[in-house]
Amino acid sequence: MFVTGIIAGIVLSFKYILWLHMLYAAIGAIVFTLFLAYHTQLLIGNRKHSISPEEYVFAALSIYVDIVQIFLFLLQIIGASTK
Repeated sequence: MFVTGIIAGIVLSFKYILWLHMLYAAIGAIVFTLFLAYHTQLLIGNRKHSISPEEYVFAALSIYVDIVQIFLFLLQIIGASTK
């Protein structure tokens, strides 16, 4: 995601390429969907890794940020497909 973001930032600053923007948004949506699954698993617990009860606010905030990022990447995909 980091490398794709750097490449997309450099290339898209000179010339807009639709498929590169869509690729970046799709990779971002997939990555943050995986983050959402991981953070949800941490919150649920019952595995090797879990969040202690004192860190529930942090877990809720990380899940919220994951959902917002997924929404923003989906908006980029929808917005780029209408151009």
